[in-house]
Amino acid sequence: MIQRNGRINRLGSLFKEIEVMNMVPHKELNQFLGLVSKLEDKISLIQATIGSDSSILGEEINSIHYKGIYDEDSALATKEYERLEKEADVFTDDEYVIDLKNFYETASEEQLNALRKIPTHKWGVIDQSKASKIPVILFTKTEFSSGDSQFTFFRNNENAEAIDLLLAGEALQILRSSDKTRQIDQISLNRKEQFNRVIKLGPQIARYDRDSQRLTPSQNEILEEARLANWSSVDREKLQKLLTTRNIFQERRARKFTREIRELIKEGKKSQAEDVFNSIKKTLPDIQEEIKVNSVNPIFGFVRENK
Repeated sequence: MIQRNGRINRLGSLFKEIEVMNMVPHKELNQFLGLVSKLEDKISLIQATIGSDSSILGEEINSIHYKGIYDEDSALATKEYERLEKEADVFTDDEYVIDLKNFYETASEEQLNALRKIPTHKWGVIDQSKASKIPVILFTKTEFSSGDSQFTFFRNNENAEAIDLLLAGEALQILRSSDKTRQIDQISLNRKEQFNRVIKLGPQIARYDRDSQRLTPSQNEILEEARLANWSSVDREKLQKLLTTRNIFQERRARKFTREIRELIKEGKKSQAEDVFNSIKKTLPDIQEEIKVNSVNPIFGFVRENK
């Protein structure tokens, strides 16, 4: 993102101001891709490590002097490099997003129309070359009492007797395939029973897991400091709500607190960090009523054995 912005925001430019527009997927597609959340994680990590000189998604600029891996002390540089390497997972490109992007760039209009016309409750066959032995995968849309929804994967056996959640990354790895061979549908398992079971038991298993609730390393560090400061579990839950808020004003305040506390801790000024913590505690948001799962609605099914 910085690289692309930099192509127009260059030193020596004749323009006093430029505007950079960011386009994001539709809400439901973004729930599946998690694109905005990943960008926010990347920006947060960049701000906490090397700082920033311009806003990307509307966040506050954090201009800091940074040595890190370039420190003259090789031991400190090595330690910093190892820390950054450990946190580098937020910089990893999602291979499935790349697959989707490549498909849309190369697909014909006929292929796109065929995709749009695929009915729900359709079943597919898992690539036999995959090492996984999971017999059945169910792709669903989970609806919550908050009005939000998210896509959820479940696993099951052939008799629909062992339903459980399946991590999205694991499910996508199993379902990803380059085999374009079309097969005649010979699936004999009870598909209706598979869908009925996930409709009935899915709400008891599914959990509310917004992308916005995923914590960055910096946010986890702040929560751990609050625990060490003997904050109650209720106050820590409120703090997490503040750190993961989508409210733009609270988000700016949370980022400011996070940055300030991390810098004070890094400089060994624990007492001053405690003062900041105390000021945060006075403005913590109230915890809303527990979010419940209203329904789990099956969209597609996938089976290992086409017989």
